[in-house]
Amino acid sequence: MFQPERGRDARLPILSFVGKTDSGHSIGVVADRTGLPVETIRFYETSGLLAPHRDRSGHRRYHEDDITELEVIQALRHAGVPLKDIRMYLPAHTEPRARDSFASQLYSMLDERAEQLAKARTLVSRWATEPNVSREAS
Repeated sequence: MFQPERGRDARLPILSFVGKTDSGHSIGVVADRTGLPVETIRFYETSGLLAPHRDRSGHRRYHEDDITELEVIQALRHAGVPLKDIRMYLPAHTEPRARDSFASQLYSMLDERAEQLAKARTLVSRWATEPNVSREAS
C-alpha cells in the first residue's frame, strides 16, 4: 500500500527526488534542506569552507558530507563563532583522521563560548533582579 511522505512534498512524493541525482543534490535542494539561502551556501564555497563536487556541466553537486559540513558551519555560526575561526578550523573536505584535531580545537572554543554565555547570563540575572539604587533615589 502506498504511504505518502510527510512534510513539504507530502502531496507529490515524486518531488522528493527532484534535484537529486546519483551524483548528489542541487544547491536549491540543499538550501531547502538546511534553511540557508543559496547565496550563503555560495559564499561559504568562495570563502573556502565548502568544496562541492561539480558535474560535467559545472553545476554544484552536494553530497551528504557536504550537507553535514554546512550544518556544522551553521551550528558554529549560531554559537557565535566568527567565520574567520571556522575557516581556520574547518577547511573544506578535511580528511576524517585530521578532523579529530580540528574537533578538539572546536570543542575548546565552544567551551570558552559556553563559559562566556554563563557569565553573561549571571550578570543579566543579577541586573534584572537587583534594585537599581540610582533609579530609586530619583
